[in-house]
Amino acid sequence: MKTELNYPAHPWIVAHRGARSEAPENTAAAFDAAMVYPIDGIELDIQMSKDHVPVLHHDYRLARIDGSRKRISDLPLADLRKYDWGGWYALKFRGQRILTLDQLLTVYGSHIKWLVEIKSYRQRHRQERSQVLALKVLKSINRLVPPKQLPNIFILSFDEAILRFAHQVQPNLQYVLNLKKPNKVMNAHQTTAPSFNRYLYGYCISINGLNRPFAQFVQSKSQKLMTYTCNTPRQVEKALAVGIDVIITDNPGWLTAFLGRS
Repeated sequence: MKTELNYPAHPWIVAHRGARSEAPENTAAAFDAAMVYPIDGIELDIQMSKDHVPVLHHDYRLARIDGSRKRISDLPLADLRKYDWGGWYALKFRGQRILTLDQLLTVYGSHIKWLVEIKSYRQRHRQERSQVLALKVLKSINRLVPPKQLPNIFILSFDEAILRFAHQVQPNLQYVLNLKKPNKVMNAHQTTAPSFNRYLYGYCISINGLNRPFAQFVQSKSQKLMTYTCNTPRQVEKALAVGIDVIITDNPGWLTAFLGRS
């Protein structure tokens, strides 16, 4: 039974890697499934192939795809396209192919909001791969997204250094820092200038790490507060109780119905 929720704010509903409760994440099938529902946006993950092509995949390695320890960064796009990116999820999705960021933006770029997470790993800082990836992402957005759609493109990362780098290159986009817990941000704010992270559009924090003091901190800075991943009534109610702006869910069909949208 759906709980009646009477909160003044109506948060955005964002599908996490598409409708990953219904289809293999970060694939065309997952995005198409998500868009059936009255959602506001879709979150996705971007990594870079060996030949420097931004592609959609969350995990560092290909374990879920073929059981191996090969990394996305080990293989050129031509090899990545040989893999089946849907069969691991269910037989009916067999034959899904990896998407490049260019493909995504060409097909879907003029629709809804896109939360583009740049996957950045410590070892890639030494190789400067994260900066190259950020530049590639910005280039694709500028080339393929209509100017009127740019306000609906959000760049996310757990790596604040990469967000700051991207902002310096292109300050007119919205940048969001991903967090598991608020401690690092709250502690840094106490020891740095008042302008700390003011360039950020907002923060996206795990629902387990979300708390009222952090919500009040973000709201006092007139920044936006997002949370991932809300898949139960209790999680959604926790998010709404602190005045959340964006709820990210694996199950957009359930959440849109729960919040009375469908």
